[in-house]
Amino acid sequence: MDREILIKAITQEVLRQMESKQDSQSFQKAADSADHILLSDMRPGAKVTDMKRLFESADRNRSYAVCIPQWFVALAKENLHGSSVKIATIVGLPGGTTSPMAKYAEIKQAVAAGADIILVPVNMDKCAAGDVKGVQKDLAESLTACKGKVEAAAVIEVKDMDKKTLLDTALACVAVGAKGIMLSAVTGGSVGADMIRDLKAKGLSVGVIGNVTDRQAEYRQAGADWLAVRNR
Repeated sequence: MDREILIKAITQEVLRQMESKQDSQSFQKAADSADHILLSDMRPGAKVTDMKRLFESADRNRSYAVCIPQWFVALAKENLHGSSVKIATIVGLPGGTTSPMAKYAEIKQAVAAGADIILVPVNMDKCAAGDVKGVQKDLAESLTACKGKVEAAAVIEVKDMDKKTLLDTALACVAVGAKGIMLSAVTGGSVGADMIRDLKAKGLSVGVIGNVTDRQAEYRQAGADWLAVRNR
């Protein structure tokens, strides 16, 4: 290979790695905040008064973010003006099985309303079928609405997920733009500390959502970067 071409190729790769490192650090800032908590209330029947209590609690306790239904994002933006608390919402419920186009539209709407963090459940039907490439393609198409605008994390349900499939799925999600992985046991099973450690060993940012409250110390000891805890 010509020397100038080789130098150019090396320079481009170094710049790519630097850019990738900067991107991965943005969502990781949760670990540096006073609290790693995403204070959450995703109940379909939640009211405006419930949300306002949530916002007040998150701001008072310096939570990293609130995690709320999309229809309350604009309200959060208004009530948390001037606060360091970020606004997170989940799209593609349930189970990430809505089409990429539908998730893309939800993300655009959430971004326009003021969301800072988008949590996107991966398509669990494809996961169950072992179609990791299908999961990756689905997520990549959905996340095009996030690029250059907000941070995104992929939510992976751990029920019936073996170690290899979980790792392959997580790596595939990060490869197409997810800044981190949120492990969930909402549909069953249990998020084990070993799952967190395995993903952290691969250099991934990892959080847990669902059934977290009684295991916060365990998850933090395993290296979890953030925890979505239901507001009480």
